[in-house]
Amino acid sequence: MLLYVGRFLAFKRVPLLVRAYARARREHAVEAPLVVWGGAPGEWEGEHPATVARACGLLGERPSAFFVGWRGHDELPDGLACADVLVAPSVDEPFGQVYLEAMSAGLPVIGTSTGGPPSFANIVPGEEDGWLIPPDDIPEKEFRISPEEVAALKDAEHCIMCGACYSACQIVALNRRYIGPHALLKAFLRVLDPRDSAPAERLADVAGDEGVYRCHTIYNCIDACPKHLNPTEAIETLRKLAQKRQAFEAARRERQKTLNEPVPSPAEP
Repeated sequence: MLLYVGRFLAFKRVPLLVRAYARARREHAVEAPLVVWGGAPGEWEGEHPATVARACGLLGERPSAFFVGWRGHDELPDGLACADVLVAPSVDEPFGQVYLEAMSAGLPVIGTSTGGPPSFANIVPGEEDGWLIPPDDIPEKEFRISPEEVAALKDAEHCIMCGACYSACQIVALNRRYIGPHALLKAFLRVLDPRDSAPAERLADVAGDEGVYRCHTIYNCIDACPKHLNPTEAIETLRKLAQKRQAFEAARRERQKTLNEPVPSPAEP
């Protein structure tokens, strides 16, 4: 269950959340209801989220979005206990107390990398509390990708996360900290998906010593996959992308070293 908690103010961008949820619901097989908790009676700015939900077909005979109204703060722990993730599309959130309340309940947070949340979310390396991505609006036109990219993404989407490749991987047997071929295959899907707004951050997450560089290309994962997928090829692609990004960042650091150097005066004639 996806849970939003807050008021219906413009910077909260709840209508955008509803539209994005409607699109995601059409594109993914897993059904996860959206619960909108809040909205003071008679208070909203711009479009009312319920009106948007009705226009998107989320409030029909089999509703997938639920507006539970304004509730007391003492009921919030019960709502957080029922949810799987807190979604917060607001931009420039001054602080975000509900983020902390969700995190204290063990709930991951999906928000934007603006305002106060970046000061307390995902600040401990290796202990992520959720996902903070750059704010973005739903594009007016569809994303265009090549047939080869579509085939690669569909290949990764067919992974059922059964763990067969993980069990067959010799690197996993030697190092339990290795992310594993099934997780890296799913990471490949996110990094190459043009609809994703944070591929660089996701690539950095898997580019460490326990990620793409730990794979020894033994190919056991391919033989073990019941869906006949190729995690090794996806890992190799991520490795090449990571190498290119690391080379770019190294070159940028070298350029930055020269910024404080004095500019030589032109030679006198």
